[in-house]
Amino acid sequence: MAKQRLVNTRFWDDNYIIELDPIEKLLFLYLITNPLTNIAGIYEIKIKRMAFDTGIDKDMVEKILNRFEKDGKIKYLNDYVVLKNFIKNQNLNPSVISGIKREILSLPDYIKDSLSPDCIQTGTLNLTKLNLTKLISSSKKSTEKITYSDNTLQVAKILGVNPLPSLEKLLNTTYPAYSFRALAENIVAWCEEKNKKPSIQRLVKWANTNYEEGKLPKK
Repeated sequence: MAKQRLVNTRFWDDNYIIELDPIEKLLFLYLITNPLTNIAGIYEIKIKRMAFDTGIDKDMVEKILNRFEKDGKIKYLNDYVVLKNFIKNQNLNPSVISGIKREILSLPDYIKDSLSPDCIQTGTLNLTKLNLTKLISSSKKSTEKITYSDNTLQVAKILGVNPLPSLEKLLNTTYPAYSFRALAENIVAWCEEKNKKPSIQRLVKWANTNYEEGKLPKK
C-alpha cells in the first residue's frame, strides 16, 4: 500500500509557483510528492535520485535547488531536504503530530540543529501545539543519560552501529509489540544487496513506513 500525498489545487495559484519555469514547477511538485517524502517534510534523498525520477539534468537539479533554498522554500543539507512550509500545511490532528515527532526524533543531530529557528518556526506553525523545539532539546540531552535495553543493544549490533535514543524509543515505547531484530536483519540483507550502509535512521524510516502499511513483523 503506497503512501498518499495530497496536493491542494491552490498549489497552481500560489504566487511563487506561478513565477517558476515549467521545469522548476516539476521539481517543486516532485519534492512534496516523491516516494521518500514523509509527514514532516524532512527526508533524505540524493540529487542523482531526483534527476533520475524527473528526467531533469543533474546540474539543473542542483541549480534549481539552490534557487529554492535562496528563496527560503527549502534547505538541502548533506542529502537531506527540509521543506520549510510543509508542516504548517498539514492537518495537525494528534495522529499527524505524533508522526511528525517520530520523524523529527529519527533525524541526525546536525539536521535537527538546522530546524530551529528558521525551519520549524517558518510561517504559521504552532510550536506550542507541536512542542518540537522542546522535543529536540530533550532528545539531545537524553543521549548522555540513557541506559539502553538489551533489545536495543541487540538490534544495534545486528546493524553494526552504536545505539541511539531514537532506537531505544522505537523498540520499547513506540512499537514494543514488534520484532525489530527481524526487521534489522532484513535491512542488513537489503543494504548488502544494494551496497548501502545499514543505519538506525534507515531502520526508523522503514519501521514507520511498514507500520503505516501494516507490515511490521510481530514478536
